[in-house]
Amino acid sequence: MTDVAGMSVPIRVMVELGKKRAVASAFDWPGWDRSAKSEDDALAVLATYRQRYAKVAERAGLADEFGATGKLDVVERLDGTGMGDFYGVSGRTAAPEYEQMSEGACERKIALLRACWAYFDDVASRVSQELRKGPRGGGRDRDRVVRHANGSEIEISPRRSA
Repeated sequence: MTDVAGMSVPIRVMVELGKKRAVASAFDWPGWDRSAKSEDDALAVLATYRQRYAKVAERAGLADEFGATGKLDVVERLDGTGMGDFYGVSGRTAAPEYEQMSEGACERKIALLRACWAYFDDVASRVSQELRKGPRGGGRDRDRVVRHANGSEIEISPRRSA
């Protein structure tokens, strides 16, 4: 993103600090988050995934906006909920997510979320059914990974109160 003077705008990042891991999330770019054993490592890994996420931004029609972004800027740190320690994903919501969004900002985020899922589906359709096993010999095949990701998305949706 660029400001009115044409200068690159830093990528706003929320860091969730758990007991064992940290998760760094670029909250203006949904789906771009990474975890590691420390905040510095999580930020470094997030930065290395910039080019991979660029494909999502391009699919959403936001390649120019994403290409004009600058450095990562941690603007919020939150205590972890355990999701980061166990799953490597954030269980928290960044403060700006609670603010009223304009219709344009909402449409932008929806476009990015759709692009994330389309990219996931595209990759899943191209990889082999059998995936390389993890370092300890475990892991899932492609279809189980897809079912897990889709099921997790459904399970983390807000629950109704009794």
